[in-house]
Amino acid sequence: MLRFLAKKRNRISPLLILTHDFPDPDALASAFALQYIAERVYKIQSRIVHGGIVGRMENREMIRLLKIPVHKIRSEEIKKYPCVALVDTQPEFRNNSFPKSRRATIVIDQHASVRKPNSEFAIVDPECGATSVILTKALLALKREIPKSIATALVYGILSDTLDLYRAKRADVIETYLKIIHRCDLRALAHIQNPSRSKRFFQTLGQGIHNAVTWKGLVVSHLEEISNPDLVAQVAEFLMTYEKCRWSFCTGRFHDRLYVSLRA
Repeated sequence: MLRFLAKKRNRISPLLILTHDFPDPDALASAFALQYIAERVYKIQSRIVHGGIVGRMENREMIRLLKIPVHKIRSEEIKKYPCVALVDTQPEFRNNSFPKSRRATIVIDQHASVRKPNSEFAIVDPECGATSVILTKALLALKREIPKSIATALVYGILSDTLDLYRAKRADVIETYLKIIHRCDLRALAHIQNPSRSKRFFQTLGQGIHNAVTWKGLVVSHLEEISNPDLVAQVAEFLMTYEKCRWSFCTGRFHDRLYVSLRA
């Protein structure tokens, strides 16, 4: 990735850095780190964008405290940028606003795909646990001072997608985390992980608990109309603590779409 950016720096500026439509901590951290590498190291102008909303309070607090310059963009605006980097998603995936007929410039992702991404350059590592691991390794390879805000974002990105390292499948993932954790702002990290929550959040959580039914190790709940799609995943995660249940399945409607979340 670093060699690609160095070689193509003049041609790919400005670079649009696009996450999936409802960016999570891993996507936000990865985009933030890529922007830092592109702008500070290779003088590539860039802009971080997504096509949906940031609904989860932890993610909003992450953006606020770490001052991540992320913006919402309409799909037609993407056409203005000839060079686009997709982070924590891929051109063929349906969770982003990238035109399916276009070829991306860069793809950096941790999710497995049935075919190679339609891009000029790609790093896809399904075993790394979090896209933030890929960007952390790139930053460490530069042997530069890593700003606390970016280190904090990457630490949270790794923790959130690996379930506090529980899902880390390789030793190098834990090694990468240990190399970055001492550079982060632990107080800011604590605030991000424990944000203030609205009354609506607790009402939705209560509805999820009230509607929950169990069957042979599975707990299921429907939230009806929700204020943002992230609530489906949050309730599904909470219901994973239901006694004697190994799976949780939650659904909810947002803007005429049904969102589902399955946890195991």
